[in-house]
Amino acid sequence: MPLRSLLFFLVFVFVLVLIDLYAYKGINTALGGWTVAGRRWVRFVYWAISIGMIAVLVWGVFNVQELRANRSYSFFFSLVAMLMLFLLPKLVIIAFHLIEDLLELLRWVGTRMHGGDRSVDGEPYTRFRFLSQLGLALAAIPFAGVLYGITKGRRNFNVARVTVKSAKLPAAFDGLRVVQISDMHLGSFPTGSDIVQRGVDLINAEQPDLILFTGDMVNDYSEEAEPWLEKLSALTASIGKFSILGNHDYSDYAQWSNAADKAANLARLKNHHATTGFRLMLDEHLNIERAGERMTLIGVQNWGTRFQQYGDLKKAVAGTDPSTPSGY
Repeated sequence: MPLRSLLFFLVFVFVLVLIDLYAYKGINTALGGWTVAGRRWVRFVYWAISIGMIAVLVWGVFNVQELRANRSYSFFFSLVAMLMLFLLPKLVIIAFHLIEDLLELLRWVGTRMHGGDRSVDGEPYTRFRFLSQLGLALAAIPFAGVLYGITKGRRNFNVARVTVKSAKLPAAFDGLRVVQISDMHLGSFPTGSDIVQRGVDLINAEQPDLILFTGDMVNDYSEEAEPWLEKLSALTASIGKFSILGNHDYSDYAQWSNAADKAANLARLKNHHATTGFRLMLDEHLNIERAGERMTLIGVQNWGTRFQQYGDLKKAVAGTDPSTPSGY
């Protein structure tokens, strides 16, 4: 790992430890009325989970390339999901406990300024303890949300229907049904899962005229898609299916022993697009005709300020008719 990345990661782990310490302080305050034995069990469970998650995070970071090479994406993403499952609730607890501490601080300053004593029988006031208790209760919301997302939610696809209006659209294309899908990351699904079939069924149920797949068929390696090619081939559209490449499709995040193997991987992935019936567009355009009228579809390779910049928009639009409506 490069020194700069290592330093960033160490700072990140240090911040996580601070979050754990302060979140536990909030939990301990919220459970102030519990018995000593009960709080001892909470402390044991809390730190067992926290230390375990940090240990797994450290192991995952130092073995990320091995996980990629072994195509262990489902396992890797499960680790990330587990980290989020326990991190987000802690942030909620921290927010409310911080408010409590600030109020306690203000009350303490006010008491000191007036020469008073902020304690009764040696025990500090806990007038604002309800804030930590409220934070602990509300922390269940992100916990439940993430838990739903990594279990049932990841299979619960939603169809968003959006009406696009344009005065330039030829009359023949009025009512055109376009399904746009993206970021399949097929290597993330366990082989034998019905999750891809569920997506295919939802898409075909829309009876689309066009299916536009906007990149990231895989996480890194072309063979991730191979168990799903037959299912993706079942996608149907009356006019056609078209696709572009996403940032993960170029396999820039994996380690390759030589450039030739990496290029061969990309070539195989391009063939997978063709096998499933998608017309892969690489900085090019084509005309779509319907009832004697036409519009231009333009496909550009990946481009982004924080991602690879493979696309060439000038090349893609070269030769297009300015009077013809275009879609990207």
